[in-house]
Formats: sequence, C-alpha cells, structure tokens
Amino acid sequence: PGEFRRRFARQEKSKPGNVSIVESDYSQSDAMLSTWDDAGFIAAGVGYLPAVRLAYMRRFGQYGKETCQQTHADLLALFPDTPLQPGGMICLYWDSPEVTPELRCRTDVCVELAGSVKTGREIAVQTRASGRYAICKFAVYGENLDTAWDIAFAWVNAQGYLKGDSPCYEKYYPETDVSRDYYVFDIGIPLKNTPAE
Repeated sequence: PGEFRRRFARQEKSKPGNVSIVESDYSQSDAMLSTWDDAGFIAAGVGYLPAVRLAYMRRFGQYGKETCQQTHADLLALFPDTPLQPGGMICLYWDSPEVTPELRCRTDVCVELAGSVKTGREIAVQTRASGRYAICKFAVYGENLDTAWDIAFAWVNAQGYLKGDSPCYEKYYPETDVSRDYYVFDIGIPLKNTPAE
C-alpha cells in the first residue's frame, strides 16, 4: 500500500497533515494557483443577491483605496452613529478602466440602509440591482487589492460566465483594519449568463 500511495500521490512540497490545494477542473496553472493563495483568495461562488437600498457618495477618478477611504469618511460624517471602520461598507464601480478614461471612472461609496430609515436631502440614495453575482472573498494587505480583482475576473472567466451590465462591487467585513492596511472583503461581479447557456 505504501508504494501505491507514493506512486499516485500528488507531488507537493509540504509536510504531511498540511491542507493541500484541491486540483481544479479548469485550466489554471500551478503558478496561477500559487498567486491566488499569495493574494489572499479565500473562496468563490455564485449566488442570487436581492436588491439593496444604499446611501452613497459618488467620486470620479482612478479606482483605488485612497478614493474609497476618503469618501467613506465623508459619507459616515452624515451618519454620526455609524462606526468608522469600513465593515459593511459597499463600493460600486460603474466603469471599466480599460474603456473609460481614468478621470471619468465612477465610484459610489455606500452604506446599506434598512427599509425604514429615512434620509435627508443631503444624502443620495440608490438601489443596487438584484441578480446573479459571482462572489469572491479575499483577505489581503493593501498591496494585493488590485491582484484580488484580477483573480476575481479570472475565476469568472474560468467558469465560463460573462459579466453583466450592473456595476461590480466590494463589500467589506468587520475584520477589515485600515490602520494595518488589511482588508477582508467580497468582490461581486454581476453575471449575464450561466455556463450552460
């Protein structure tokens, strides 16, 4: 039995008892999987998300944490009872930076509103559309934020999905700690189809 296991076991540089990488049915190279692990990729799946009512502030310009953090602080100033950490914060990204000039890219930094919450005229409100989304969870330091987006889109493409017309989003978890430049969040990509279509 030992010879059988040695001959057919996957060759990995790890100690016995460590969790191994599960081989994917899709064409992802070992280098890609290693990059995904190094970039804080946790999990991915597809789910139906209901419509959500959001208070938001819009900013134009280059996508990035600097834009989101400052806008988040500005938005939360209008909600004094809301904690300053970005847990629960949602950022909507309306434009593809590959198509839209950098200065015209739209970011909406949002907080979810309960159905009964009334807002004043100084607060803009919108509804994130319901629908099927690819949802990829990450736990990363700031230098891997852009890589997380690359991985999320690679996962969507590997599954055979096409991006829908609604905006992509990030939703942050309470474990996020901006003072340590550490972010735990979902990337949501709206889907146009299922692989069987």
